[in-house]
Amino acid sequence: MAQIECEDLVGQLARRSLLAREGDDLRLHQLVRDFCRDALGEQLPAVQEAVVATALAYVARYREETPEHHDRLEAELGNLLGAVDHAAKNQAWVEALALADPLVYAGVLRVRGYWAQLVSVGRRGIEAARQLADESALARLTHNTAGTLRERGELEEARRLYGESLEAFRKLGDQGGIARSLHNLGAIAQAQGDYAEARQLYGESLEIFTRLGSPYAQLARKHLAEVEKELKKPGIWQRLRSAFKRRRT
Repeated sequence: MAQIECEDLVGQLARRSLLAREGDDLRLHQLVRDFCRDALGEQLPAVQEAVVATALAYVARYREETPEHHDRLEAELGNLLGAVDHAAKNQAWVEALALADPLVYAGVLRVRGYWAQLVSVGRRGIEAARQLADESALARLTHNTAGTLRERGELEEARRLYGESLEAFRKLGDQGGIARSLHNLGAIAQAQGDYAEARQLYGESLEIFTRLGSPYAQLARKHLAEVEKELKKPGIWQRLRSAFKRRRT
């Protein structure tokens, strides 16, 4: 019955041209949103807090890495992202982190290809984790957000966040996290042509992966061999000096 009433309400709004289509979603026109905000007056903050609380409960319910839960989160993505922004802008750091962390870490934004949204939510979550001094959340969010930035080709920002995740993992004593951060920093150095730096970072990560008995040791060994091969090519040191100068400018 509730679904039928909801569909009927949506139909009424559409017939009155109060809804705008955004991809597969329907949204209230901006003018309608502004009117509603003005009409709510002093009640607006309470309504916004209620929306954030509803979003928190929704994310907590559908935070598993399954297609069904991803579908649920994707269906309400606009509302969830709005709740993250509202919480962060109002410095409600506990709520902002509780929303951002699962959206980035559980994978719906990554799996469904919402790269820009993942970076935006990741940055909100990182700020919340810093404010709350939550090293565990900071390590997760910086590492995952850096991964998306790296895929987008934003290597310098990715390198900065991987460095921050490395520091957080070291504070936590998380050896696996330390090794993963070192390895990803090595991958960025390799992509930027700084093979000497990449060799050092891959070597450090390989040492930890080997000690942990991690299957990632094989990948680190492979990448280390690649940069060793590059370092043996003629003229490599001139190219390394150029890469070093570019990174300092």
